[in-house]
Order: sequence, then structure tokens, then C-alpha cells
Amino acid sequence: MLRCALPLFLLQQFSRTLLPAFLAIIFSFTISSSSAQTFNFRNYSVDDGLPFVQVYTIFQDSKGYLWSGGYGGLSRFDGKTFTNFSPRSGLPNYWVTSITEDSRGDLWVGTIKGASRYKDGVFENFTVKDGLPDNFVNCLLHDERDVLWVGTQKGLCRYTGEKFSNFGNDGPGQKPVLCFYQEPNTGRIWMGTANGVYVYENNKFTFYDLPPGINTAVTAISKDRYGRIIAGTADGLLKLDNGHFNLIFTPQKIEMPAVSSMITDRDGVTWIGANNGLFSFDGELFTAYRVSPDVNASTIGCLYIDYESSLWLGTHHGLFRFRGNGFSSFGPDDGLASTFIFGITKDKKGNIWACSQTKGVFRFNPDESDRNVEVINKSKGLASDITNAALTRRNGDVFIGTTNGLSKISNGQITNYHRKDGLFSDSVNCFMVDHNGRLWMGGGKGLTFMENETFKSFGITSAPEESFDIWTLFEDRRGIIWVGTYNGGLFSFDGKTFTNEQKRLGLAYDSYFQVCEDKDGRLYFGALGGVFIFDPKINGGTVVDSLTEIDGLSSDLIYCMMMDENAEHLWIGTNQGLSRFDVLYYRKEKKKHITTYGEEEGFTGVECNSNGTFIDEKGDMWFGTVNGLIRYSPKSFRTNPAYAKTSIKGIRLFYNDSLLAYNRELEYSENSITFEYVGICLTNPDKVRYRYKLDGWESEYSPPTPERIARYSNLPPGKYTFNVISCNNEGLWTPEPAAFSFLIKTPFWKRPWFWLLLTGIAVFILSAAIVYRIRQIKRKERLETESRVAMAKNELKALRAQMNPHFVFNSLNSIQHFILTNKSADAGKYLNKFARLMRVILNNSEKSLITIREELEYLVLYLDLEEMRFEGKFTTAVTIAEEIDIDYYEIPAMLLQPYVENAILHGLTPKQTGGGKLEISMRLKANTIICSITDNGIGREKAREMRQLSNRKDHTSLGMKITHDRLELINRLNGSQLSLTITDLYNDDGTAAGTRVDIFIPVS
Repeated sequence: MLRCALPLFLLQQFSRTLLPAFLAIIFSFTISSSSAQTFNFRNYSVDDGLPFVQVYTIFQDSKGYLWSGGYGGLSRFDGKTFTNFSPRSGLPNYWVTSITEDSRGDLWVGTIKGASRYKDGVFENFTVKDGLPDNFVNCLLHDERDVLWVGTQKGLCRYTGEKFSNFGNDGPGQKPVLCFYQEPNTGRIWMGTANGVYVYENNKFTFYDLPPGINTAVTAISKDRYGRIIAGTADGLLKLDNGHFNLIFTPQKIEMPAVSSMITDRDGVTWIGANNGLFSFDGELFTAYRVSPDVNASTIGCLYIDYESSLWLGTHHGLFRFRGNGFSSFGPDDGLASTFIFGITKDKKGNIWACSQTKGVFRFNPDESDRNVEVINKSKGLASDITNAALTRRNGDVFIGTTNGLSKISNGQITNYHRKDGLFSDSVNCFMVDHNGRLWMGGGKGLTFMENETFKSFGITSAPEESFDIWTLFEDRRGIIWVGTYNGGLFSFDGKTFTNEQKRLGLAYDSYFQVCEDKDGRLYFGALGGVFIFDPKINGGTVVDSLTEIDGLSSDLIYCMMMDENAEHLWIGTNQGLSRFDVLYYRKEKKKHITTYGEEEGFTGVECNSNGTFIDEKGDMWFGTVNGLIRYSPKSFRTNPAYAKTSIKGIRLFYNDSLLAYNRELEYSENSITFEYVGICLTNPDKVRYRYKLDGWESEYSPPTPERIARYSNLPPGKYTFNVISCNNEGLWTPEPAAFSFLIKTPFWKRPWFWLLLTGIAVFILSAAIVYRIRQIKRKERLETESRVAMAKNELKALRAQMNPHFVFNSLNSIQHFILTNKSADAGKYLNKFARLMRVILNNSEKSLITIREELEYLVLYLDLEEMRFEGKFTTAVTIAEEIDIDYYEIPAMLLQPYVENAILHGLTPKQTGGGKLEISMRLKANTIICSITDNGIGREKAREMRQLSNRKDHTSLGMKITHDRLELINRLNGSQLSLTITDLYNDDGTAAGTRVDIFIPVS
């Protein structure tokens, strides 16, 4: 592969000795090529971001980036964006002369101040101090043995990975080495020097001298399609035959005084860059190409063929990309006086006839390089300068439809026909020849056909208010003629009757500029709303499908259409470019596949014009556009079978650029990541689409998108692999994705060891809590048991208190007294009540709660006995409030008796004057039963004094104490709030008036 640059001294020599001759040659070349067709050379210059105008070297690296160098530094191109480098970035100098890449992917750059290696975003520079023969580097080559060759102004050196070493003392020596060429599959390395050609093979150099009189500076070397070594010099091309270089003579009209670069493509065509343009050499014939109207584009410094087979030119007007001869254009620079081209035809002599908007018809032979474009207009006898349609009859006559009649050109003679001659309208917009050989033409609101030089005309509709123009006529295989109009709809004509197909089919659009038919008899209607596919075999003819922008058309405004040579593709011209519908694929797969063509592919016309289609006998397709005449040669069009080079070019954590290694482990907080990727397809980067997915997060690839960034936020811990694939300009997807794997660490609180530790701690705490709870339960149970035992004891004490010996003894004495005093009836009555009281006491002792009725029954019996025993000492009264349901509410058993007994014994019986009175009452207040025991006895103070006089200071009512303890136990066991208050009562004069005990019993 050739790596070369034209050195400074050679440019200086050229300017001094050859510049006058060069200018004369430029002038003669421009004249001889003024009528040549224009091919599509896509230019990239300063306006696109290139940092220099003069390009001296081009190279594509393994990732697909296109690198270029010139006077202004180094530039990297991904198809859309130029990234530039200069001495500020680390380069040794602004003037870059050569570029290559080693097997490790490191980029090597040659400058006039040394060589530089670009690795991991950093430049490492090398000069004579590091072993270079000279700092002025002319060329670089990385060979198949992983050796870097460096050609300088003072000889040759090599770099094997450790150091630079001088090389070639038995070869070039200290001569300037100007270019390298590595011959494929042989290992031979050719090098052009200022004094001839050297080849290195089997560890030795062989020298080839040049013919006498030829400039010995060899600036380019390549191999042609026949395997011959070709060398380029300032005096032209040389070929190596039988061990000697001989001059290759070019045609007289092509001069190549100074060859700067040379490369052979995959088809065996050798491309030659010179100081006066671009040339191709197929081993026998030379072809000259006009790169651009700008004269600086003719000064070519280097050539390169990328992996998509595109040819790149480094010129003094920036970079140019050439995709091949598929599309070529004819415009003002090629001799056409107008860019608006409508109808097209080709006569029997091979001349193209192109109708223009205002300049008449252009006639020229596209296959002749020295052709003249003949303009046929009104001044030469044409009916009008505004021409719409063209057609060639079998006899060679050419018909031109104009806005002012029909022109027939036969043997150089022009005959015009108008309305008075039988035309329906002076405006002739389209032609058609039917199966009977009759010529049909359409114009305003009507048709005319010519048979035997006789015209017959008739209108489509009789409605005078309708105004429309006929722009297309087509006869299908059934003999039905289809008429497409502007603003009038679509009609069919069976020879007798016109049918408004727009209304019959329910189509919404009223303008149709083209009708085509495929091999299956399906028709395609091109409208200002898309393409409608009509099948005449279904339901008497119906629209079965359509093609629109949604399906991939460049636009819904269809101006022209035609089938290609084998009717496998329908070519559709719109106001936004050219689209190709794959008819064969649609027929087999029932799926739509549409390819669009624009300026990137070479279709520079952009907007197509009505009737602007024609296919010639070679299968070449012609299109009339607003920017001239475009020819498409299917056999010369170069498809792109190469996959896009997909790579991940940048990674950002949150918003910060990061250099992450593959399989990098990220902290759990570094979980927002952005990937920037690129799929390099230099043929047409605007058509590149991407699909991506994040394994570990997504199971499917994303839909195709032109976006080159994918963002992921708040990713959970885990292992991930980001995959991205891309398609080239023809929809070919890369089989293997570009991938980047990484791991987001699990935070320590989510790791197994932490959870094991946490589980251990939890088990320990739970066990301790369980043990503690068990102990609490046991303690509570013990306390409850103790409380219940204590309560049982208290209940027994209460029972014993109620059955105390004094009460029993006194009761028995009372019975004895009743018997001795012959009051046997009272004794029996007393004894009966006493027995009932004992039975009630024993029954209630087994219950913790009893109803108020049961409590009152017990108290009444007890009070009756006490009243009988004390023989009228006191009276009792029991009052129960109406709101208290004595059968519903329950209270602790044997709760009131001790307080009643205490009132009788210590309050009422010691009273000397007045009758004693004991009142027991119950009332309900706020869910609390208030039980009041009131006596009018001597009061607690008087009772205390009487006990002191009787020497009973330590006496305490046993029943009162037991009852107090019961209240505490009940509240503690049941969580209740039983309480009581004792109030001393006084008369107005301050004397004791008795005692009142209030017991508060909460109820629900």
C-alpha cells in the first residue's frame, strides 16, 4: 500500500522549472474537458472542520477513522466530525507529511520535525536524538513483519519496537526516500528516492535506474492490473519491463508532468494524482477526471482507498471522496445552458435530447469526450423554448412537446404542429406510443393521437369548469390507456370510455405525474401523495398498497418514475431526491425495501422534474432534475458490502469523561453511565443507524436510531455488558457488536458477608429477646400466680372475716336468747336467715365477679340478721338508680360487706342517742358505678377514742384491710381502676355526723 508525500524540495523545483509549462497544460486540459460529464466528488474543507486546505497524506486506521495531514496539523474524521491535533496537542510540528498504524493500533505520524507515536491520547515524539537519520520525514510504512519503515531527507531507518536504527547503507544510503510501496503477497518493499527506485527483498536491496532525461525523483509507486510495477515522476509515468523502467506515453490530450501519488483499486484500476488533476489507468487507457471547478482541486497531493472502496483525494482544496462512476451529471459546466431538465430521449445516433425549461432542447453525445452540446430552440425553428417532453420513433424522428405545439425533427428538418393542425391543445406535456404504433400526446384537458400523419383529438371530460393538464400517458399490457393529470385526477381509457379512477378507487389525491407497470401486471401510480400500487386482477382492479415517506421514500411528492431494465426495481423521483423500490423483493417477501439516493451517493440533482426519466439501450437511466441531467449507470455503481466500523469512543460516569478499562469494577455509587459510540461508514454517514442493549439490564436491542449516545441511570449492582451494532449506508448490520463489560459493586450492606453478620447479630438479638421475654413471661406468670394465691388467701380471709367467730358466736347467742325467752318463732326465723347467709357466702366465694343483684341479696340477708341481733339499734335503706341494670353489671364478689360491717360495728352500735341509720346507694356516672355506704354513727374519730379507752390501740378492721388488698390485686391482675374514698361527715356545729364510703367501680 502506497504511503507518500511530495517533499518540499520537489515542490520548489517544480515551481521553478515546470510552472510555465504546467499552466499551459492546465489551460489546454480545461478546454479539452469542458464538455466532460461531471462525477460526484464530495468535498470536505475548512468549512466542514478540516484545519488545513493543502492535504499531503491520508490514512484509515483499524477502527475506521480517516486521518489526514497537511500544513496545519493532523485531523481525524469519523464521517461527520473532524477532530484536530496540532503542536498544542503534542505534535512536533504543524506540517504533517505521512501517517500509518502499527499492529498494536498505535498511530505513527511523520512531520518535518520528526516522527510521533499517538497512543492512548498522548503523542510521543522521536527525532535524530532517538536514531532518525533526519527530522524531515517524507514517508512511513508498517510492513507485514511488524516493522516500521521511515523515509527521511537523509536516508532510511527502521523501528522494530525498541529503537530506530539506520538502514540501507547498501541501498538508498543518505538519499532522500520519498515514497514506499509494499507489494502484496510477496514481502517486497519498493521505495522511491530522489535518485531512482530501490526494492528490498530477501534482506538485500536492488536498484533500478530510470531512462535518460527523466527526472530521477520517484514520488509514487504502484502495481497495475497486469502486475507491472509503475513509478510516478515529475515527467510522467514509468513501467518496469524486463528489469528496466520505460516511459508510458499518454494520449496527446492528456499531460501528466508531475505525479504526486498513485494507488491501484480492487478492480485493477490505477489512480494517478498529479499537479493538474486526477487520472485513471486501466493498464491500457487513460481517463481524465475533473474533480471540481476550483482550480486548486486539480493539485493533488495524495490518494487513498478506504475499506469501503471509496477513493480519497488530498488536494490543495481539501479532501475529496469519489465513490465511482455510478452517477454522473451534465450541467452548465458541461455545456448545458439550463439546469431545469424535463423530457429526455435518445436518437439512433446515440445523441441525448434533453428538454429544458426556457432554453429549448439540448442535443449531445454523452460517450464523446470532445463533444459539443447543440442547443435547438425557437430561433432554430422549434415551436417554443419551453419544452416538456421528448420521444424518438422507430424511423428516427424525434418529437418534442412544447407549450406552443408539437415539433417533429426528421433528418435535421423541424416541422411544427398546432391546434389548427388537429391538436387538442397547443400544450404538449407527454408522449406515448401504443401497441398499434400510434403516437399519443397529452396536453390541456384532452388527448391527441397521430396515425399516418393524421391527428385525432378528443377531450376527457365535458365539464367546462374543470381545468387540468395531462402529464402522463401509459398503456398497460391489457391495452388500457392510463391518463394522469395535474389537478384533474386519474383516468383509464379502454378505447371507448374514460373512467375516473380517482373517484372509483376513492383516492384522495388529484395529481398524477407517472404510471408504471411491473412484470406481474401491477400498476404504480405516482401522485402528489405517494405511490399507489394497483392490482387489476383483484375485484376488477383495486389499490392494494402504497409507498410513502413512512416506508422510506425521500418524499411523498412524486414527479417521475420508471422501471429499470429488468423491471426489478421501481425508480421514483421526488422533490427531495431519488428512491428505489425493490419490486422483486416485494413480490417474493411481501415486504417493502426502499433505498434513497442523494448527494452523498452522487445524485446531485436533488429535485426531479416531470417526464424526466429515460432508460437507454445500455440500461443506463437518465433523470431530468432542477440541477441538470443525471445519468445512472447500474453496472458502474459501486455498492458498499463493507460493515460499518463500530467502536465505543467514550464513556462518562455521570457527566465526567472517564478512561475505563474493560471489566472495570465500579463502586455502587458510580451507577449512572453514558456510552458514546460511532459506526464509521464514510460512504454515507447520515444513513448509519445504531441498535444497542445493556446485557444484565435489557434483553432486546433498541430500535434503530441515529443517536450516538446511550444513557443509563441508577443501575443496580451487577455485571453488565454494553453492546452496540451499526448498519452501513445500505442497511447492512454488523454481525458482532462493539462491547464493553463492567461491574457495579454491591454495597457492603448488600453483600453476603454483611448479611451473614447481620443475620448472626439478629439471631443473637432475637435469641436474647426471646430469653428475656421468656423470663418476663415466667416472672409475670409467677407474679400472677402469687397474686392469685394472695387473692385466694384474701378471699379466704374475707370468707373467714365474714364468718368470724364473734359474728357466729353472737348469732348463736341471739338464737339461744330467742329460745330461752320463749321466742321460738324469732329464733327459727333468725336461724333460717343465718343458714341462707352461709349458703350465699359459700356460693359467692367461688366467683371472682357477681351481679349486683347477687351482691344485694347477700347484703340484705346480712343486714336483716344484724338488725335482729341489735334489736332495732339501726335501720337500713338500699337505693339503686334506675339506669343500673342489676342483672347485667358485675362487680367483685364480697366487695361491699366489709364496709357495711365496719359501719355497723364501729359507727352505729356505739351510738348512744338517736336511732342509727345506714344507707346503701348505687348510681351510674360516666361508665362508673359509684357505690356509697353512709352511716350517721359516731364517726371515725370517736370510734378511735373509744378503742383507746378500751386499750385496743392497735386494732384494725380485718375486713377493711382484706378488702383493700383485694382491690390492689384486682387492679394489678386485670388492669382495672377500682378505687374508694372515705369521707367524715359533720353537723353544722362541727360535731361528728357519721361516715361515707364511696367505692368507684368502672364498667363497660
